Amino acid sequence: MKIKHINGFSLLEAVVYTGISSIVLLTVVSYVFWMDESESKSKASRETSENAKYAMEILGYEIRGATSIYTPTTTPTQLSLETKQHLPEGETFSFVDFYICEDRLCMKKDGTAPVFLTSESIHIENLSFEILGGDTENDSVTVSFDAVYANYPGVPDNYSRAGIKSSFSIRSY
Repeated sequence: MKIKHINGFSLLEAVVYTGISSIVLLTVVSYVFWMDESESKSKASRETSENAKYAMEILGYEIRGATSIYTPTTTPTQLSLETKQHLPEGETFSFVDFYICEDRLCMKKDGTAPVFLTSESIHIENLSFEILGGDTENDSVTVSFDAVYANYPGVPDNYSRAGIKSSFSIRSY
């Protein structure tokens, strides 16, 4: 009797094929998750530093353009400036305040609602204003704060913190 040769896989070949396929698939899936996690960390870091830089640029612009520091409402955690920039119609001067509201850095100009200077995913901590000099019309202000990326619940890896500090002089033009 003639034995027919049947083409196919033996049990051993099927087990080896399944094992190798599982290892390759596990490697690919692990790489995809690693890339996603890396992108999330990069996004958190980028957003934190960009928000901190933007907020400091606005603070610097307003401080340099102010005519004086309004000391009755200025505290170590709030800065009030007297300014002649962007005046409401009919006014000769105006005030602008910087402070933390809802864990974000806010700017409030006379007669307007507060404006957030940082995104909702960035929380501001340790905000401080230090006035340098004795003359409120020619003072310098040192501003420092920590911008912290607001982690999503259950995602502790998306943590990013940027500490920023800078000094600005009132130019009083």
